[in-house]
Order: sequence, then structure tokens, then C-alpha cells
Amino acid sequence: MVGKKPNFIDSPYFVGEPDNWHLRPDAPKEVVNGYNEFMKEENPEPSKNQTESQEQELDFRAFYDIEKYLLGTVHNRFKEQGYLSAPDFFLIVIWKSNRSKSKVAKRVLEMGYPSLQEAVKSITAEVNLLNDSMQRLKYLMANCGFRLPMASAILTVLFPDSFTVYDVRVCDVLQVSGYRYHSLTDRKFSE
Repeated sequence: MVGKKPNFIDSPYFVGEPDNWHLRPDAPKEVVNGYNEFMKEENPEPSKNQTESQEQELDFRAFYDIEKYLLGTVHNRFKEQGYLSAPDFFLIVIWKSNRSKSKVAKRVLEMGYPSLQEAVKSITAEVNLLNDSMQRLKYLMANCGFRLPMASAILTVLFPDSFTVYDVRVCDVLQVSGYRYHSLTDRKFSE
């Protein structure tokens, strides 16, 4: 089979759909061996060093306390780099409102960026360049189309000394209790 890739999909010893096919249990030993050799060439096993470095890069235990991770690791990474990566940004979005992650991704891509990574990097770098808290909030709400709750969550992680997460339900409870906390009707930016 040197120089030619075997076509296992058309073999009578394979069953399933093109994207999800597997060997039949009664496949001859030479077919099984040929398939295994082919798969080794196509998907070589990572070296021990590669596997260890991948495990060191992503420790899922860090996400157990998401607020600690966001306000520690993500915040510090933003301070060092001056922008966020798409995964870090969407961890904030999911933390604030898991159900809105698709809407946020769609809204960000509608701004004309080629990818979510480019969009998030550009948006968060711009927020970092702005010097005023009001300008940062205005940029996220007026230019990027985020509503106050999401914009405040993003800014709380990036600038925890200047922002806190806005929660309309808390404000509603305060209002029922007699406090005139807000009179927002659409939670869009206005000065």
C-alpha cells in the first residue's frame, strides 16, 4: 500500500456513515492490521512530553470556582496582554448568562470581524485603551451592542476596582422595597 491510501470506507468490512464508520467484528486480520497501520500514520500518538504539556496547559480544576478563575487568572492575563482571548471572553459571557453565548457570538461576528478570536481581541484591546470608565461602558454598549448586564460583567472582570455586575432583578427588588434604584426600560446606553 505504499504511495496509495487505502479506501476503507468502500470496503465491505466497514459499517456506518462516512463520518462515523467502524470495522465489522468479522473483518479479516489483514484488513484490521492495514486499518490500524493507516490510523497510526494519520494520527500519530503524541509524545509523552506533548501529552504532559497539554495537561499542564489546561487544568479543568481551575474552572471549579469560575469567579475565582475569572477575577484572578483571566483578569491578570488581561492586565498582562491588554486584551482577552475568545475562550476567556466567552467564559465571562457564560458566567453572566449561559443562554446568551450564541447571541453574543453572533452579535460580535456581525461587527465585521473574520473570526471570534479577532473580534474579541480587538474589542477588549479597545476597551483597555480607553481611560475613562464611562467611555469603556459606552463603547461596549453603544459600539458593540451589549446590554448593561453583559457589559458590566465583562468590565467587572477586566476592571474589578471600577465596576460591579449589574443585575436587573436585584434592582427590581430594591425598587419594590422602596428604593428608586433605576428606571431603565431597555438597558441601553444613555448619558
